[in-house]
This record gives sequence, C-alpha cells and structure tokens, in this order.
Amino acid sequence: MDRASLKRAGLSCINFNLRKAARAVTAIYDRSLAPVGITSTQFSIMIALAYYPEHSMSALSKFLVMDRTTLTKNLKPLMREKLIEPAAGEDRRQRLLKLSRKGLGVLDKAYPLWTAAQQQVSDVLGQDQMHGLYRTLHKVSSQLSESELVLKN
Repeated sequence: MDRASLKRAGLSCINFNLRKAARAVTAIYDRSLAPVGITSTQFSIMIALAYYPEHSMSALSKFLVMDRTTLTKNLKPLMREKLIEPAAGEDRRQRLLKLSRKGLGVLDKAYPLWTAAQQQVSDVLGQDQMHGLYRTLHKVSSQLSESELVLKN
C-alpha cells in the first residue's frame, strides 16, 4: 500500500476519527470531574445506576455498550471507594449493583462539574452542531452496537 493510500485510509476511517474525537472530548470531561476523583467513564456508569437503579452487570454492560471486562475494570475503583455497592436481587445468583449513599453524594458534587464540561463542548461546537451530534451518536450507538449486529447477522 502506498503512502497516499495510507493517508487516505487514516483520514477517512470512521473508527480512527470517532476515537480521536472521543479522546478529545473525554479529556475535557475527565479534567472537569477530577476534583471529585472520578473519570468521565465512571460518571457515566454512576449516572446509569442513578437513572436505572439496581442493574445487573449484564444489563449495565448492554446499556452502556461496554464489554463486561471493561465494565468490571471501571467498577473496581468505584466499589473500592464504596460509591457503588451490591444489591440483593430476586434471584440470589443475580449480582445487582446500585449507587451507595456516598456515591449519590459524589454524583451530586460531580453534576455541576459535568455541566460545566458539557457547556464547554457546546460553546465550541454551537447548538446546531450539538443537536446534530446527539442524533448521529444515538444512531451510531443504537444501530451499530455489537448486540444489534449479532442479531442482524
């Protein structure tokens, strides 16, 4: 493959450009959330558990479109800090997770920091681009998630 083809492949690669954009945006959110000691990924997990209390690992993994290994890696510090705790399910074999009282407190402190990061990104992109980005990202995550592709193939 020649150099021009390599350059074209890199510049037009959806995965490359999406991951590059994600790293740029993640850096903004991670810096904003640093004062409360959580990352943007951990914030997303905590928000998911606050919105949908007592998720199983499988349900949380599917909801976040995150493989279980990555989810487990991100849950460990949250559980170590006692921000997330196990919850009893109807079935004793089922492992449910929920935000602890301490986790809710951290989430309350993190929310204004997240709002500031959200505003920072919005200020750079503008409202029209933000709305278009929401629509595009929702479509990408809902139509291209691994579970959806497995069902289609």
